[in-house]
Amino acid sequence: MMQSHASLRDDFEVSTAALDELVDHLSSRPGVHGARLTGAGFGGCVVTLTDPGVLKTGWRLDAAGGARLISGLA
Repeated sequence: MMQSHASLRDDFEVSTAALDELVDHLSSRPGVHGARLTGAGFGGCVVTLTDPGVLKTGWRLDAAGGARLISGLA
C-alpha cells in the first residue's frame, strides 16, 4: 500500500500535502499495515489496513459479501 501511495504521489502527482502527512502518520503507528490515497486524488481520502481496534476515529468498514481472510496473511 505504501508503494502504491508513493506512486500516486510521485508518478501521478495526485496527492496533497495533507494526505501525505496523514499516510505517514498512520503508517508509523503500531498495528497499521498500510495506508494509501484512494478516490479521485487531489483531496480523495485515505484507506488504512489495521489490526482490530487500532484506530479510534474515522469510519470503520467491516468485510462483507464474500470477503475473507487469506491464510498466511494474518
